[in-house]
Amino acid sequence: PSEYPDSNVITFTMEDNFNICNCYHCKLDEETYGATSASLIKFVNEVGRRVKAWSLLEENAEYYRPNFQIIYFAYNGYVDAPVKYNESKKVYEPSHPSMVLEDNTGVYLAIIDRGDFQFDFFNNPISNGGYSGNMGIKETIDSWGSLTNSIYLWLYQTNFALYPYFYDSFSFYNQPFYNYISSKG
Repeated sequence: PSEYPDSNVITFTMEDNFNICNCYHCKLDEETYGATSASLIKFVNEVGRRVKAWSLLEENAEYYRPNFQIIYFAYNGYVDAPVKYNESKKVYEPSHPSMVLEDNTGVYLAIIDRGDFQFDFFNNPISNGGYSGNMGIKETIDSWGSLTNSIYLWLYQTNFALYPYFYDSFSFYNQPFYNYISSKG
């Protein structure tokens, strides 16, 4: 920690495709909790519990970081959160208490296909994008916000035609978007 004070996050990610696991257990978790991400949340939560227990052992005190996090890359087929929408309260709620992320875990959202970040975010929140086809950018962020207070965003601000060319990523998003993201921690 003293040598690398800013190295406090690791992420579990996947390849750049829409493949998902179709084994019996993953399909059962999807059916039980309502999203393909359920198995990954169970995995990341278990890793989070084990790492926390390990880091609290006296012999591992030199490695302890109070702000260490393990984050899950919610991307493509795994971008939907296992939540239900409470129509009367107008909020997303966990589909099951076990789907809430541990306090040392979080989510890294890559919302590539849910709308235009500049246009859709507040003007047209439901863009019919994404794996499930019924959530826009804001709804996806809000749904994960019911499971964790640690949300990272993979923001697509790259000049894909020429990677080393300067791209003004700060001006790409508007102030309301930055304010909203900031309000989510």
